[in-house]
Amino acid sequence: MFLTIDPIAFTVGPLTVRWYGVVISLCLLLSVLLCCHEAKRQQLEEDYILDILLLALPLAILGARAWYVIFHWDMYRGGSLLDLLAIWRGGSAIQGGLIVAFLVIYLYCRHKGLRFLQMMDIISLGLILGQSLGRWANFFNAEAYGPVIEEGSSWMWVPFKVWAEGAWHHPTFFYEFVWDLLAFVVLVIVMRRLHRYGGVFAGYLILYCLGRGLIEPLRQDQLQAGGIPVTMIVCAVGVIAGILLLLYIRKQPKVDVYNPFRPVPRRR
Repeated sequence: MFLTIDPIAFTVGPLTVRWYGVVISLCLLLSVLLCCHEAKRQQLEEDYILDILLLALPLAILGARAWYVIFHWDMYRGGSLLDLLAIWRGGSAIQGGLIVAFLVIYLYCRHKGLRFLQMMDIISLGLILGQSLGRWANFFNAEAYGPVIEEGSSWMWVPFKVWAEGAWHHPTFFYEFVWDLLAFVVLVIVMRRLHRYGGVFAGYLILYCLGRGLIEPLRQDQLQAGGIPVTMIVCAVGVIAGILLLLYIRKQPKVDVYNPFRPVPRRR
């Protein structure tokens, strides 16, 4: 399947609105609504989610930009501060944004006396859904694609192939969309069953990082340091962190977040 869509959604005077921004904004809204709904189901105030959004989002954007600039330093060395902050003239990397966001959420939960792992379980659902659907922003920009698909190859059946540089390319954005969407379904199932606080978050770390780590080598726009794909290292750390978290919470009691008063059956 091959579609060509103008990346510009509409213009209002000098203002140009791109489909990329529209998709990301809608995904953010959907993710926040899902997190608020989930917090309410778990007898938590929805304002906690909105507070975290207002605190973490701007700092996460700066963190994502900083991560990108660090690993593209040759492009920005000697430039002005505005060049470093101008996301529209470069890019950003979600890994830096997630690291900053997780730190902000931890500090907020400590300040409010909330369970950090319970909050991360809730946010993980909205995060993986937003990351999945947000990949369609790459579709409108014809970016985040993989190697060339040779004419006559059995891979020519793949939908949403990307036409770039005079050839068809693997739609790695689409592969990640499918993987993350399946991960979202798995995490919803885990959340709705008896589980330990932090189990959903650990599942997010393992599933997202595993999928991204498998797909990343195909991408043509990898962040690298010394010839080593940085994202691959981060994904490996993420998977290990998820496994360690599962080991850390293994002796914690299981909970039913939708019915906290229901007794948990004991093993015989």
